[in-house]
Amino acid sequence: MKGVGGSIIHAIGIGSIKLMVARGAHILLENVLFIPSATIRLISVSAICRGSKLTAHLDEFSCWLTKKSGAKIASGVLGKTRSLYSLTSSNPSVEHAYFSQRIPNLETWHRRLGHTNYTSIVNMARKGLVEGMPIDLSTEPPKCQHCILGKQTKSLVPKIREGEK
Repeated sequence: MKGVGGSIIHAIGIGSIKLMVARGAHILLENVLFIPSATIRLISVSAICRGSKLTAHLDEFSCWLTKKSGAKIASGVLGKTRSLYSLTSSNPSVEHAYFSQRIPNLETWHRRLGHTNYTSIVNMARKGLVEGMPIDLSTEPPKCQHCILGKQTKSLVPKIREGEK
């Protein structure tokens, strides 16, 4: 994700979150990015309203979320330092969380390392020559079309000319 001033922060997962805001009431957030190094957690007002069919209300000091029936299910206040609304909760809890990360395979590292020879990559991984190089060696890598095209050669120009100049 790009931030203000061109700064970049990496998301390492995506999923859904079910926020329990009151007894029997929850907010569903879908396609949420998992960014563990982020210092604040931002939630789109439209994402809250769309995912849980809620209505958002904002004034100069506070915010609150209501169901279509008008029942208030969550509220928050405007922060003094960041000018962002923060939802308040009397009993925040995490029921469970699932996290999944795909381990790069040999083909992925081949592309990441500039089409390095597969044998060299396997040796680096098995001998522990590189830190932070998780690799899945369970599948045979396919033939790399880019490498095949790069190794093709042209016929040499003949040394002896035949015919007129």
